[in-house]
Amino acid sequence: MDIALVTGASSGIGLCVVEKLIGMNYKVYGFARDFAKTAFTHVKFFPMVCDVTDTNMLVNQTQALLKETGRLDVLV
Repeated sequence: MDIALVTGASSGIGLCVVEKLIGMNYKVYGFARDFAKTAFTHVKFFPMVCDVTDTNMLVNQTQALLKETGRLDVLV
């Protein structure tokens, strides 16, 4: 199964991309500052709190994702 990372995944276009990729059989990790208002859940969706404007947080969360998955096939 291919692995995707979508930024801005809690709403709007980012969440639509998450749903589309899941429909294409991707395992999708989503970065967003806050998922509190996101009702979307799926067994192939893994939300991760990450403010991409915070370099340290971005590096740490990306490293955690890569440690868990071993690779990344798509970045949106």
